[in-house]
Amino acid sequence: MPRMHLYGALTVTAAALVACSDKVPTDVVQSMLRIGLAGHASGVASQLCGVKVHGIADANVTRIVLAKDGKSGTAHVSGAPTSTTPLPAGAPATCEGDVRFAFKRSKVTASGWSAVYVKLASEDPEDKDACLRYREPGESPPPGCER
Repeated sequence: MPRMHLYGALTVTAAALVACSDKVPTDVVQSMLRIGLAGHASGVASQLCGVKVHGIADANVTRIVLAKDGKSGTAHVSGAPTSTTPLPAGAPATCEGDVRFAFKRSKVTASGWSAVYVKLASEDPEDKDACLRYREPGESPPPGCER
């Protein structure tokens, strides 16, 4: 019987350690970006598409790179634009680009995380967040980025 208590205590301790992790899980980043870009972040979706749209349907969120803090980073997003009215002339079939994001711990969400911001990633090489952007294997980081 004492062994059962030990296993129970170890299980509870392991679960608590995982729950208290200060690194936002990749699945949470993917889920929240998909939901946000579907309609809540129409400004970011419009910037990704280059025309005014309502959102991005079924956004594909890949190449997630977390910053050292484990709560912010960049991700590559692609998907079809949506609109509550007909799409404007010149709207692309697929919108894609890199976005910056940040999350914080939250007691009111099921995942335990909530988004602080989602922004279009800057192309400015002087931007410190350019160091977080995904790079292909073997590709050199921008000047001034330590890794």
